[in-house]
Amino acid sequence: MESRDKIPKVSIILVNWNGWRDSIQCLDSVFQIAYPNYDVILVDNDSDDESVEKISSYAASNPVSGTNHFERRPDTAQVDTIRYSRSLAELGGDGKKEELLSKLPSDRRLRIIVNDKNYGYADANNVAITYARKALNPDYVLLLNNDTIVHKLFLNELVAAAEHDETIGMAGPKIYYCDFEGRHDVLYFTGGRIDTTRGLAFPLNEREIDKGQYDSIGAFDYLTGACLLVRNELLDRVGLLRTDYFLFWEDVDWCFRARQLGYRLAYVPSAIVWHKAGASVSKIQGKKIYYWVRGLVYFIKRFATMAQLVTFFLYFFCYGFWFTPRRYFNLRTISELKAFYKGIADGLFTRVAR
Repeated sequence: MESRDKIPKVSIILVNWNGWRDSIQCLDSVFQIAYPNYDVILVDNDSDDESVEKISSYAASNPVSGTNHFERRPDTAQVDTIRYSRSLAELGGDGKKEELLSKLPSDRRLRIIVNDKNYGYADANNVAITYARKALNPDYVLLLNNDTIVHKLFLNELVAAAEHDETIGMAGPKIYYCDFEGRHDVLYFTGGRIDTTRGLAFPLNEREIDKGQYDSIGAFDYLTGACLLVRNELLDRVGLLRTDYFLFWEDVDWCFRARQLGYRLAYVPSAIVWHKAGASVSKIQGKKIYYWVRGLVYFIKRFATMAQLVTFFLYFFCYGFWFTPRRYFNLRTISELKAFYKGIADGLFTRVAR
């Protein structure tokens, strides 16, 4: 086996907001992976459900009351942990703490960054990426939703694909629904396409039962931020996630910018992840609708050509404006409908940087 120093280093980043049960289950799967050179960073977006305390207790191998899933596996030892404030993390952490942590014999390490408010998905990931690049010097960063469960070999497969082809700037796995009517082989994401004329970013082959029909590596318009491996050098050219989206579309935007600079986005079917699909935002339906629609308009304004922009607005206001709420969101209340139309208005009348 290669020495650890010769194996690309990966910083795995999770964002938690009032979801410690999902985060613990996700971490438990991450700390079982076969890949030998990684660190884990969890950013808490000002949770009010004792998430930081619960996750810290989990890391210390203490029993965590309220967890009724996946008892800790017997081979999961204590996880060595450092906790940082947002401001200290942005500076690269504490050098003495980092040095001490690096000398510990365990290869299970967790950095917890505690935000003083909910800055949104993009900003929380950006803080962790900034910290990782200053303190850990990774070859790759991996964004991972906290409501996922990973296969033991998923990271080996993603890194192998990226190392094989230096034109690959981002790589994503085959993602299944964690539980789709009792099944665990129903596809959630196998790559995505973008249609700027209609304002659609849609996953391919969603809700199909996997029979091996999508087992070839392919390049696509975008990959989902639910699990996304990003080459470190790409960040110097593309930059970080745009924070004005707050929630949704920031991963599509990021992928689009990477493709504009000539990077390939690789779907790697041998890398396997299961996703609970929306568990982290299920309790904020109105805000979810608002941010999705506003993000759509932001994205179109940024990237569509003039011809595409005209086509989009003709399509949207003749069809999407009236039928999208029912077709895509199944809106049931007046407040949800208001959130949809407010998202459109704010998207249209807010200036966005291109």
